[in-house]
Amino acid sequence: MANATYSETIKRIKKGEFDPCYFFHGEETFLADELSDLIIQKTFNAPKDDFNLHIFYGKDASVNDILQASMSFPMLADRKIVILREADQLKQIDAFEDYLKKPTTTTSLIFICAKPDLRKKLWKNLKDFATTVEFKPLAEQHLAEWMISYLAERNKKLNDQALMLLNARLDTSLREINSQLDKLCTFVGDRESITEEDVESVVGISRQYNVFELCNAIGQKNLPQTLHIYQQMMHSGGEPVYMIVMIHRHFISLLGLKELITSGQSPQSAISTMMKEYKFFLRSDILPQVKNYTLKEIQFSFNALIEADTQLKSSGMKNDLIMTTLFYKLICGHA
Repeated sequence: MANATYSETIKRIKKGEFDPCYFFHGEETFLADELSDLIIQKTFNAPKDDFNLHIFYGKDASVNDILQASMSFPMLADRKIVILREADQLKQIDAFEDYLKKPTTTTSLIFICAKPDLRKKLWKNLKDFATTVEFKPLAEQHLAEWMISYLAERNKKLNDQALMLLNARLDTSLREINSQLDKLCTFVGDRESITEEDVESVVGISRQYNVFELCNAIGQKNLPQTLHIYQQMMHSGGEPVYMIVMIHRHFISLLGLKELITSGQSPQSAISTMMKEYKFFLRSDILPQVKNYTLKEIQFSFNALIEADTQLKSSGMKNDLIMTTLFYKLICGHA
């Protein structure tokens, strides 16, 4: 066995090619759960099997119980599945070593955990004995593709504005994003297209007072509008740290466009170049904002954002004071 990618493993499972051992690890446990659910569905042609599906949790499970379930033969079926969630919390995990060398061929034993200590012998050996897939948090461009693909399987699609609004959820987990997409699918019913109005209604993001409009107001150097949007967002439960993350992205786009245009590219060519790298959060309507900032001012803005982020996380200053000071620095160049 060896390391495998998520997509490679899905293809094999869909073909009915099952391995005796799997090792799914990494922070994005939602994808590990999705993959194990697919193994269950394709093995039993059903979401579960009361006789041949055994699920254990590392904190409470017994090694002997897991081994017994793994070594016993399936009942009235060709295969059985044993899943060990939170495997890194199981005591005496090394007791699996002998089993892994000669696993039961009619069983798929699946180890799932977020942060295994890969220095330990068993976790190292699993790469030799098991199909190993690491689930890192998805990069932004891959997350956009995942959302589009997820909705396409349900015969749904997002228009561009709706995708931009959903970008406001990028700091949440994939599990939460999945939940929001499911709600959107239910909300639109038989309708194929998901619009920004749908996102506003279901996810609770206002088109008038959202982080994109906040970024635009800053880029336009409109201080009154910036402060007004900020106050409305805070009234609706906005998080200053998240706002800083999104403002930082906005200034990355400004910097990229500024550098490309300064080097001689036309505005449209610069947009095309940027879209290839930052297409998930770059909006073409920021182009006029490039004229409002020099390269030196953009660099100053990055320093101001870092300072504000540090203050929010470590100082006793009030959030409103930190954010108001930040907006003055971003728009006026000083506090």
